[in-house]
Amino acid sequence: MGLLKYLDRIERIHKLIEKESTGSALDFAKKLGISRSVLMEHIREMREELNAPISFSRLRETFYYEKPFTLKIMINSDLKKIRGGIGNMDFESLLRLKLQGEAYLPVK
Repeated sequence: MGLLKYLDRIERIHKLIEKESTGSALDFAKKLGISRSVLMEHIREMREELNAPISFSRLRETFYYEKPFTLKIMINSDLKKIRGGIGNMDFESLLRLKLQGEAYLPVK
């Protein structure tokens, strides 16, 4: 999968979790047009790499954020405006960059 498609998918996952309108994992995966296992891998990545506080409510049958969480996908020039440049960081380091309690996925 290409980088832009991946970032778009992560953003769509985030928005549905934020709205608390995901349904079960299987329903959520169907909304995204992916398998349940791929969805769960993305959620694992978001939890581990971005520290996204994602939980699932069996009562409401939806994924949700346990506390406020903001995801911003930014291009390199946006980061320069915020931090005065990011130098020669590798892509993996850029994906893990976190500022002011928000998860940033910078794109070169």
